[in-house]
Amino acid sequence: MDVNEESQGNESAHEEFRRVDTSQTQPSIEYSKKNGASKPLLLVLSLIVLLSIGATGYLLKDKFTSSEEPTPTPNPTGGLEAPITQPSPTPSFDRNKFTLRLLNGTKTSGLAATVSAKLKDLGYIINKTGNATNSAFTKTAVRVKKESSTGLLEQLIKDLSPDYSVEEAVNLKDSDTVDAEVILGDE
Repeated sequence: MDVNEESQGNESAHEEFRRVDTSQTQPSIEYSKKNGASKPLLLVLSLIVLLSIGATGYLLKDKFTSSEEPTPTPNPTGGLEAPITQPSPTPSFDRNKFTLRLLNGTKTSGLAATVSAKLKDLGYIINKTGNATNSAFTKTAVRVKKESSTGLLEQLIKDLSPDYSVEEAVNLKDSDTVDAEVILGDE
């Protein structure tokens, strides 16, 4: 082999190397849309973030609200204005602790059932409805056990008074199964 041939072979090898070397280019980064799949995903993630923020705010609202009493504010005329306070609610009578027996003392059919429905709606427990042994009651009689009389008699009179004239009667026996007995009259 001749030096020329050898140098030509080397040159062709270098030339191939250059071609290979120059044909290798830096990879280019291309961004493409993924068939629009990123929009629903972004929407769902945004919704989750908003719901999380809302839930956190709702759960922590008590920590950020003040439960202090109002302080008097200075009046431009020189005096102090008293803070406005809400009146405390009166304790409510817990009717669902008392069991009643309603008896119809009139000739009006179904009266005990009608009044028992009204008293049941108010919260009383109705044990029995029926007819009294006598159907000539003019006024409504209310009988209460001594041990159950803490406000029960007064509350029953209030609850019945718009429609019935109530008279107090003797106490029920302590052995009776109900706390109060109401015998409905004509008035």
